[in-house]
Amino acid sequence: MNGAIEAHDVACSHKDMTRPGPIADIGAIVAARREELES
Repeated sequence: MNGAIEAHDVACSHKDMTRPGPIADIGAIVAARREELES
């Protein structure tokens, strides 16, 4: 892997990052960035 590290705030504590709401937010962030890179 290479490239820059991007930080994004997710409204939860670290221990709750894999709960349905936060994981959906994280997935949307990753999907949007991936789409940007592939276009």
